[in-house]
Amino acid sequence: MSERRRYPRIKDRRKVWLTLSSGQRVCVWSHDISLGGIQVLFASSADVGDRFPLEFSVSDVSGERMHAIRCLAEVAHVIFDSRSSQFRIGFRFVEFNGEDAALFRDYLDRRVRVHYQR
Repeated sequence: MSERRRYPRIKDRRKVWLTLSSGQRVCVWSHDISLGGIQVLFASSADVGDRFPLEFSVSDVSGERMHAIRCLAEVAHVIFDSRSSQFRIGFRFVEFNGEDAALFRDYLDRRVRVHYQR
């Protein structure tokens, strides 16, 4: 079976801060991540096409320093996960703040290399 995604996804569990339209920030957990987007677990559903500011942290090359990555992401799909009793919301990255895109790309390149060297 061939990979249908543009970018390979890797399992990645981390805190992601999602800002709701009300301005409230909620903490959700990621399920997987790629250069094109991130999938999170959330108690509530969302509508495809909705856009949310997201924030999550990634390590630098040394692994000693964390960088906050801020971006705008659009809901691409929503699936109810009966095992976790939560919704898996797939976000497509739309826009990153400042240098965050380069920092995220560097981090993910390192993670993908390690993942595929196993």
